Amino acid sequence: MWTTCKNRPHRDTTMPHTVQAAVRCLFATLFLAFSATLCAQETSHVAVLESNGKIATFCVDISTTKKADPAQTALHALFQTLLEQGVEGVDDGTPLMKKNSPKWKSNFLKADKPPYMSYVKGIYTEGEPLRNQAEAYESTVLVKVNIEFLLRQMTTYGVR
Repeated sequence: MWTTCKNRPHRDTTMPHTVQAAVRCLFATLFLAFSATLCAQETSHVAVLESNGKIATFCVDISTTKKADPAQTALHALFQTLLEQGVEGVDDGTPLMKKNSPKWKSNFLKADKPPYMSYVKGIYTEGEPLRNQAEAYESTVLVKVNIEFLLRQMTTYGVR
């Protein structure tokens, strides 16, 4: 069953729930708009909605200056983030790629028929991309990934 990003649990209880949600939404929108304006490329935010150690569901918020397929853009951003920066809630928030291998990473993230698709168990785009005031397209994509299989394969290939 898919859950939406809007149902993420809130940790800070010092503000009323609606005010807290509005403030977070405002900051996220300003951050994405400002980043998209400065970079004129793409920005993303990745968060884990749920994980059982085997399958993880991610919420990927993306902002791009070009109208592209949000699912493909989100998948690329998700796996690049997992490999290079890590995501809190998966492998203690550390990058999954422990050993530097530019060739392996380049092949893994390649545009045509990327190998990471074999780890994707499901993908759901929440609506159509919306254009913000900074002329960037914003989308939210939910992705289910077989993390256990990905980590096992990365170990086999010697990049973990």
